[in-house]
Amino acid sequence: MESTSIAAAVGAFSRAHRHQHGLTLEAIARCSRHYGATWSVSSVQAIEEGRAAPTLPSLLTLALVLGELGGEPLTLADLLGSTEAFDKPAIDGTGQPAPRALVERALRGEPVAITDDDRRPVLDARIRGNEPFGRTEETADAPVSQRLTRVDPALESAVHARGGAPLSDMEMSDALDELVEQSQQPPEPEDDEVIIVPPSLAETRAAKKLDISTAELQQFAHQLWGQSMEAESMERAGRDSTPQARGRVTRVLVEELKEAIQEES
Repeated sequence: MESTSIAAAVGAFSRAHRHQHGLTLEAIARCSRHYGATWSVSSVQAIEEGRAAPTLPSLLTLALVLGELGGEPLTLADLLGSTEAFDKPAIDGTGQPAPRALVERALRGEPVAITDDDRRPVLDARIRGNEPFGRTEETADAPVSQRLTRVDPALESAVHARGGAPLSDMEMSDALDELVEQSQQPPEPEDDEVIIVPPSLAETRAAKKLDISTAELQQFAHQLWGQSMEAESMERAGRDSTPQARGRVTRVLVEELKEAIQEES
């Protein structure tokens, strides 16, 4: 099983969570200030790209921010995403990656110690919170083909396509890993679904100027551009643009919103 760094795992989860809930980099940076952090857009980008050191305060802040903006509290283990093994710490100096179970025990406050299970190479992955493959104590040492008790329809079709011949343990293990990877992909949002996030200062001012609520402004923005005014402004002005340049773009966007509102009236 492939391993990665904890920073990369946290970054991948943060990026997927942001996309899943329709959040902007700026919304995350702004919300972090409620918890005493001083994150900028570039700080959030560094986290998502795995370039930021995952200190305990930063992990706690990230969990609080993503949980608040996503509408559901997160655990520190949630921040690891679907990653099942980590490059460091290595096991017993052999270079074997640390399994997720070791990290999760530490996050729960249990003694940080390597067990025999940690030393045993992981043969398959478990979907967190849902055991679809029926792995029990009685079947833990059985061949992979015997442990797979609930088969994906696509896998069953593949068996039929080859004349009903059973898959080898290696083929079954590969199929299991593929199913787990697919199951961890975030769901695609509905085309007409609008995720409302806390308005930025620019959006609040624009709503006041247009004499509408911030929720109405966000709704019109999604109808007009398919994203928030904040995201549209950043896209048009460029991520490295100056505040003055973003201000000019924002004024243009306000006029576009004004025209759209008048047309709908």
